[in-house]
Amino acid sequence: MATTVPATSAPAARYGGKIGVAGLALTHGQIVGAGIFVAVHVILAFVMRPFAVVATVHGILCLFAGAVYAIGTRRVRNIAVVAAYIVGCEVLWRMSKAAVFWEFGKYASATVFAIGLLRVRVPTNRGLVLAYFGLLLPSVALTLISLDADGARQQISFNLSGPLALTLGVLFFSNIRQTPIQMMATFWALIGPIVGIGALAFYSTISQQNLEFVNASTAATSGGYAANQVSAMLGLGVLLLLLLAIDRRIPWRLRIPLLALAIPLAAQTALTFARGGLALAFAGICGAMFVLLRGNRRARISVVAVALAVGSVGKLVIEPRLEAMTRGELSIRYTEASTTGRNLFIESELEMFQENPILGVGPGVATKIRQDRGLFEGASHTEYTRMLAEHGVLGALSILCFLFLCVRAIVSARESDVRAVAAALVFWVVLFLAIYGTRLAAPAFVFGLAFTRPPRPRTTQLETGVSRR
Repeated sequence: MATTVPATSAPAARYGGKIGVAGLALTHGQIVGAGIFVAVHVILAFVMRPFAVVATVHGILCLFAGAVYAIGTRRVRNIAVVAAYIVGCEVLWRMSKAAVFWEFGKYASATVFAIGLLRVRVPTNRGLVLAYFGLLLPSVALTLISLDADGARQQISFNLSGPLALTLGVLFFSNIRQTPIQMMATFWALIGPIVGIGALAFYSTISQQNLEFVNASTAATSGGYAANQVSAMLGLGVLLLLLLAIDRRIPWRLRIPLLALAIPLAAQTALTFARGGLALAFAGICGAMFVLLRGNRRARISVVAVALAVGSVGKLVIEPRLEAMTRGELSIRYTEASTTGRNLFIESELEMFQENPILGVGPGVATKIRQDRGLFEGASHTEYTRMLAEHGVLGALSILCFLFLCVRAIVSARESDVRAVAAALVFWVVLFLAIYGTRLAAPAFVFGLAFTRPPRPRTTQLETGVSRR
């Protein structure tokens, strides 16, 4: 795996009860390492983009090294960093045309989680999340009947690899514990590759001649790749950086570089003209702020200060420049209420659910039915209606299991800081599935991460999460 992830093994202050800055005692080396990690991924992105073979080798090495590490490490909770890195690189590999199969990111992260689960006990959330995934399996028989072998394989993989990765992620994170330093390292393992994605998108934007903006997402400002996926990942990077910035345990002098990185990422997200990225980040940070504003005074001060700083810079500095650059198209794009055709998918899927209420039509078969009826082509963008159309009543029950898991992820967190992060991640995932379905590995990983918890008060230095023998 390329480059060094910020260290997670440095001693950290004991986590329990109310924690001050000491709860996130960062060494100088860790801070510098985080900066180097991000910088290296900017360089790596520009090397991978013109040389697909580099991206291919990088992807394969990530899976191989990640699996070997998951097998051999005694620090099972650090597997989260490995999985986070794979998830962060998924769109970067796609942008670089890496010669790996389309669902590589989902299966690679699921593989790492599966290896980790062999080494932990999994009593927490086991029944609910297994029910979520198990309820989706009976309809697979309909896909095997309706499509040829290769088509069935592709559709089953495309539609169920996301739920599989989500299931394994929830099981893994529900049964390990991470210190604040380790959680931060997990965040940075995602942020590094995302900044690389942002660098490619920025370069693509400034290198365009006679760039014209219209009321639609554009690949020209998205690194030449799918704007929806680039926007979603950039928005995730913005959310993670803001969550770090509003953490009351972060020293104030470290919040400035975090915001200095988040603001240009947000600007580039806006320039993709794919509205989902900013909407997802906004939903997530609102979830966190709602929790923290009800917390203690210090947390409220952090939230208000960061919100004022970001809001002021965004409104007074960034927005006027983007408006001028886009000749006013930015405000038109982000104030329009169009669903860009998603309503058509939703309507067709609800109709299929009414026609096939028990088992649905089978995962992926809805796409074929739309084609046969002469409607339109393409896979669903809304996971919830897809589950109804393709899995019927069992899909509806699976959605209920998912929603129960969402509530549990938030309410089971005892500390306000942990609950705020969980709320942010859950809000991000819920909206992502409504806008983009399970096209990326990110929602599965992020949802699992919402279940991670800090070590219990006054724990020893025994490795939390390793199976007890």
